[in-house]
Amino acid sequence: MTRPERFLVPCALALTVVLSAPGQVRAQGDSLDAVKAAYLSTEYEEALTLLASTPDAAPVELAETYRALCLMALGRVNEVNLTLRALVARNPAYVMSEAEVPPRLIALFAEARRRHAQALATEAYANAKVSFDAGRYVEASARFSGVLSLLSTYATVLDSSDAATRDLPQLSRGFRDLADAEVAHANAVTAAMSAAPARSADAAVVPRAEVMIESVVQRYALAYSALDAGAVVRVFPSENLTLLKAAFNRLKAQTVEPRGVTVAVDPAGDMATVSLVWAAQAAPRVGNVIKVERPATLRMARSGDGSWLIVARQ
Repeated sequence: MTRPERFLVPCALALTVVLSAPGQVRAQGDSLDAVKAAYLSTEYEEALTLLASTPDAAPVELAETYRALCLMALGRVNEVNLTLRALVARNPAYVMSEAEVPPRLIALFAEARRRHAQALATEAYANAKVSFDAGRYVEASARFSGVLSLLSTYATVLDSSDAATRDLPQLSRGFRDLADAEVAHANAVTAAMSAAPARSADAAVVPRAEVMIESVVQRYALAYSALDAGAVVRVFPSENLTLLKAAFNRLKAQTVEPRGVTVAVDPAGDMATVSLVWAAQAAPRVGNVIKVERPATLRMARSGDGSWLIVARQ
């Protein structure tokens, strides 16, 4: 018996105990039985030929498992990987039993599932970011929620140390919250504009300004939490975009929360002062987590379109 035969035949016999259950054999018909027989006889090429003509009614997972086993026995590793990728894409929940399949195939299949999950998560995040950057905030919020759901589904598959997906949970939550804040801000502006005519001019200015200013402060904090330099500059135009990007690139994650926010609108109604405490927690890429709480003062100005922007921070 050749070396591949010594390794694979016992595994095949174990596999057949499960894959040859009476109900399954009837569903597959004679074609998959013939594949099994050829595989057990170490006629791997013949088994592959038979698989090419296996009816679509045969369980795909069973057929593709045999295909992968035959290809592995023949040393055609690239084709094994292609087969496993197709199997994972068709049924991501499919799990091979360590008691029924050789360890090498188990490892290759686990890697195929990890790569599949990684590709899905990174693509979903990229699409959500496109929506956010285009200002489609309702859509972006839903898409970032979808990314988080996807990451939760594949939590046991994805490697937490994998740089491609490691930061996606934090970033997705940050951008989702920021998108929600943008939607809330737009709704507050619309509501204030609608209510203004029903009030006197003096009565309408202060409540409307306070709502809008607090919304801007929340957006500012969420932009820092999302490590999005562009979003920071949209509410604080004089911030240095290049320096912000460099600072954010040195962080793995960050959470910023404005506490004790108080707003004082100037009598003329075009400027305001915001007092608050910044509670920040930053995780650098190198070093320990940093926690800071410090008082801050923001100067706000009303722009020509009626929205509010930060013009200075102390």
